[in-house]
Amino acid sequence: MEYHVNNLLSPVLFYEALLHVPKDAILVEIAPHCLLQLCDEVTEVNLESNQKDAYLAGHQLDGNVLFSMAGCMVLVWKALSKRCGKPYQKVPVVFEDVTHHRTIVLPKTGAVRIVVNVMPASGEFEVSEAGTLVASGRVRMAEEGEKLADKDPPSQSTEAVAYELDAGDIYKEFRLRGYEYSGSFQSILKADLQEPCGKVKWVDNWVTFIDSIIQFYLFLDLRRTFRMVVKIQSCRIDPKVHDKLACNTGDKGLPVIYDRSMDTCRAGGVIIQGIKADIEARRAPPQAPCLEEYRFVPYIDDEQAKKKREARLQEYIDVCSCMVRRILQACGEDMPHFSESIKDHSEVTKEVLDKHLQSRAEKNNLLRVLISIEEEINSCSSSLVQAAQKALSTHKKGLNEDILSTALLEEDPLRDLLEVVVENTSAKRLRILELATEESVLLLTPPVSRLLALVSGLLKIDYAVVHPCPHTLTQQQLPEGVRRLLWKPGFASMEELHDADLVISRIGPSDLNGLEALFAELSAHCKERAFVLLSQRTALAPAEIFLSKMCSAPFTDNAKDIVLYLLGAHGFRMVGHRTNNYSALFLLRKVTAVTETTKRDIIRIYDANFYWLEELKTKTLECENSPKDRRLWLIANSSGVSGIVGLMNCLRMEMGASQIRLLSTLHCKDDATASDHLLGLEFSGRDPEGRRVMGLVPAKAMATVVAADPGWLWNVPDDWSLEEASTVPVAYSTAYYALLVRGNMQPGETVLVHSGSEVAAQAAISIALSMECTVFTTVGVNLVLNFQSEEKLRESVRCLAKHGRFIQISECGRSSDYPTGTSTFLNSVTFHGISLQTLHDGDPLSMEEKSRVRELVREGIASGAVRPLDTCQYRWDQAEEAFRFMATGKHTRKIVLEIRKEESPRKKCLPSPVTFKVAARAHFYSHKCYVIVGGLGGMGLELADWMVGRGCRKLLLTSRSGVRSGYQRLCHRRWQYAGAEVTVSKSDASIEEGARKVIEEASAMGPVGGIFNLAMRSIHLIPNTST
Repeated sequence: MEYHVNNLLSPVLFYEALLHVPKDAILVEIAPHCLLQLCDEVTEVNLESNQKDAYLAGHQLDGNVLFSMAGCMVLVWKALSKRCGKPYQKVPVVFEDVTHHRTIVLPKTGAVRIVVNVMPASGEFEVSEAGTLVASGRVRMAEEGEKLADKDPPSQSTEAVAYELDAGDIYKEFRLRGYEYSGSFQSILKADLQEPCGKVKWVDNWVTFIDSIIQFYLFLDLRRTFRMVVKIQSCRIDPKVHDKLACNTGDKGLPVIYDRSMDTCRAGGVIIQGIKADIEARRAPPQAPCLEEYRFVPYIDDEQAKKKREARLQEYIDVCSCMVRRILQACGEDMPHFSESIKDHSEVTKEVLDKHLQSRAEKNNLLRVLISIEEEINSCSSSLVQAAQKALSTHKKGLNEDILSTALLEEDPLRDLLEVVVENTSAKRLRILELATEESVLLLTPPVSRLLALVSGLLKIDYAVVHPCPHTLTQQQLPEGVRRLLWKPGFASMEELHDADLVISRIGPSDLNGLEALFAELSAHCKERAFVLLSQRTALAPAEIFLSKMCSAPFTDNAKDIVLYLLGAHGFRMVGHRTNNYSALFLLRKVTAVTETTKRDIIRIYDANFYWLEELKTKTLECENSPKDRRLWLIANSSGVSGIVGLMNCLRMEMGASQIRLLSTLHCKDDATASDHLLGLEFSGRDPEGRRVMGLVPAKAMATVVAADPGWLWNVPDDWSLEEASTVPVAYSTAYYALLVRGNMQPGETVLVHSGSEVAAQAAISIALSMECTVFTTVGVNLVLNFQSEEKLRESVRCLAKHGRFIQISECGRSSDYPTGTSTFLNSVTFHGISLQTLHDGDPLSMEEKSRVRELVREGIASGAVRPLDTCQYRWDQAEEAFRFMATGKHTRKIVLEIRKEESPRKKCLPSPVTFKVAARAHFYSHKCYVIVGGLGGMGLELADWMVGRGCRKLLLTSRSGVRSGYQRLCHRRWQYAGAEVTVSKSDASIEEGARKVIEEASAMGPVGGIFNLAMRSIHLIPNTST
């Protein structure tokens, strides 16, 4: 009795007691309640701190690192094996009905807690995170002697398969679909195009191996879609069989085979059956977003820009000034001539000072000098001057790399100045020469090379660095491909200076005479209109003034006014200037004589036609042979349709490009058109003969013109408006298909319809009432039409009478699988899942059902059973408001977009033309043949894929080498799957004979609809091309 009273009144310090258990101790629990075994199996995943979890970062899909479905299954496998007291690698296991409810996003920092619960009796398991369900299903250990595989593993006959795709081809295709696998998750080594087999790598990791089998299943779908696995019917894993097969594979990999008849994917000792995947919407864009902006950037900084850049350095300058005060206080001497330099700068808080002192950033070298001085003074009896001289001698080279000197060498603002140079250089090769001295520790070569690659990837860079001792330059200072030259006395003999398009100097002469001598030499030997990029210190920070006074430190500056005076005196003009009031970048151009333009040719670009293109080709040829003072101006009011901006970028690569100028306006593209999200399933309007019709299309009904299937058209009754008619096709076709074609509804039966306010439900009620059926919402009904999901399904099934029929309207694009229990079907009930989209497939059964639905709707219109639904109408320019209202889910009426007003009276007549402001969308004729020269290159393959998606069905690709890579074969097979006829020609289109042969081959396939030249050849495209 005393024991029970003590348990009731006293706290149980179970957790506190466990804290005293040593690590790696073996606990044996002897108790009636087994408290240690009642806790959940919790796993913490941390990509940053746990090295064992780092590989999970390779499972990246659509820009997010996700915990894979295979990872959830392995966690459940471990929990089950732990309960049995065996290593999970030795336990054969069977998973059944595994459902993936949601994804787990793994952050770069921080841990994610995943909880696994396995019911001991039933084997039901749940995987949850943050209190929400992630995955569920059933799991059990294989029974003794149970054969997990129905047949033997893949035999050695798979070695005879000619695997056409390697890992590079496979994961390139995955990246284009949105799967960004990396590391050990790139485990598919090979795949074949003809047979569903391949090779997967075993790296002693069950998560990546199981995931690679799922990847292989997804890869077999030729459609370039992004799909997520939502259900696995069964997964059987036999570690013993797997070990036998994997022991001798090495780098060859294990065979993986997909059996289409059994819907089974197998590799090693793993067999996965019944993988179901849903198409998911991808984020736009699928990569890490590149945030850019359009803003006006002046060539020369104004006062606002100067202050903004200075503000970024102000905290660092104040910290250095504070360190000077601390040094003077540590000396205990009154030095007014030193403290004078820092009296005007504000104090910083202790937190800010400590942050800088502890971080000691790489480019804070001035602060390091001051810290060394303070430490030297505090550690010994050195004087202030001695401590300063010692610190400066140690960190002398680093002072040139201090942030006060290098802040302007970042992308903003250095890239702006480099873009000016590139835009005003017509040659395809940019020659750069950087002048450096022995004191030049930091060169501009790395940032300039990196930023030029961002400015223009096609521009060839010839970069050379002139140095008195070029052999002392390290690889860290010089990127790959940069030449080293010896600095010879005088510039006259330096040929590179005479040919350079851009000369860079960060010499920083210590006196006015040295700076003047530099400008004099550059003026004498640089070519006309060459650019000079000069990096100069224009002012000293208070801490630098302090050190300069203390021990004559090598701090030099040249004021902006001095630089401007010297460059003007030597024939240079400043075209760009960036400064933070402590250092400055000057972009200069040598212009000794200003020439007057004697002739200007102006071509105006109109969007309505391309007649100006012939004039452009003629004028371009004339400019090529004309004097340099002639200019050709292209003026465009809109660049959206003409494509003039892209053309201008190409013209800049041609001869005479320096004489072409462009003026144009830019506008944004329509997001829906660019992403191919064109909506609408039903419509009403007039056919080419003026008859009023309504109909169905698979998609893209929200347009001014639709390509309609005659089998999905109905005539509109005279007493209906076109607005009323547009509400009928989808709602009544769905209802007739569900109730009569599939549900076989008979007059006088009882019907339960859920969500009666839904438009299709309203149509179903109207049809049921016209057949004198009773619409019930209680038990004992003969037929149930369900528009709801799982929460209403079980209750609805219980409402069915004997021989009842259950009709489930499927969710668009989703794999719904709700448990109902097989006992329900013992009452001779039937379950039908329907989707109106299946009637567009074209197979014989669908065509038969489609004809019956069309006839039922026609009869319903004649009998009055089909009546227009209530509408909520919006004009075509109110589409955004209509979609927002529909997204709220509060509408009970049919939402209708009116593209144009209906003609009056309601009789047969041809509609009058109406103009709309629309976004143009490219489309290709299916009967015409299109030629892509260089069609098997990277750009050609993607262009062909885009064209096939826009209706092209006849393609002729030219390539002198023909189809060589597995990825090219994969694209070819995907186009054939889409119904396109693709021919590869090896004729050389760059010569007249080959070009004629290409045209003949294309004409044999059909009328030539267009020619796309993607061949990377050095030709003058505009002057020499006649189409």
